[in-house]
Amino acid sequence: MTAEAVIRRGGGVPVVVLDPYSLVENGVLSLDVKSAAGMTGKEILKDLASNLNVICKKYPDDTGRPATAMVCFALEFNTHNEVNPSGNDAIDSPQKQAFRRVFREAYTILHQYGGDNVQVIWAGNEAGTKADREHYWPGNDDHMNPLGQDSVDWVGMTAYAGPYGINTLDQMQGGFYDYYARDRDHPFIFVETSADTYAVNPADQDATKAAHVTYLYNTSTLSPYPNIKGIIWFNVAKGEGGFTKNFLLPTAVD
Repeated sequence: MTAEAVIRRGGGVPVVVLDPYSLVENGVLSLDVKSAAGMTGKEILKDLASNLNVICKKYPDDTGRPATAMVCFALEFNTHNEVNPSGNDAIDSPQKQAFRRVFREAYTILHQYGGDNVQVIWAGNEAGTKADREHYWPGNDDHMNPLGQDSVDWVGMTAYAGPYGINTLDQMQGGFYDYYARDRDHPFIFVETSADTYAVNPADQDATKAAHVTYLYNTSTLSPYPNIKGIIWFNVAKGEGGFTKNFLLPTAVD
């Protein structure tokens, strides 16, 4: 479904996931590198933001405010070798420094050509503490000094219920949520969520998904976390590791 179709159907908010991981020069990410389509990363971002801005302006609300589109730039950045070749979140590196610079560049371009109609999401995978993601935070310079601007609109993560995931929101409290969302006044979004028990017991999958829906899409659960503004269920079945993982919403939830 196109971004325009999402907006047109009941005023939805499209989320475009843009991966820059093929744009590598001298071992680090660079928006000056050309993609397979022959455009640099900067040109791709300019084109995307300009088109989204035109679409958003076509569908104003009752007050005349244009629609909103969101761009999740470099989803799950900490899991990619181009950003985190050591697999160690706790140390800085030239790759992480380049990622922070590239994210700031992307944020600037997206807002330059998309205005406030385009909102930029910064989201790795599951994280509990501030330290888990501080080396990826675009609000830090090459020496990990805080800058005057965070260069993000929304913060978030992908998170899957199960033995290796975030099962309760208090696993983020006092750490990731408090610092990146609450204290810095950024809305928070789960860019992907479902349940994953295949590595332990595939038979538990449906029950875990149902419990996760009941827990997460719940006013009582969310009320202590007012900055959580978005939850996207990863509603697909996909092949992985030689079998099919079914992340689809359960057909019935009590």
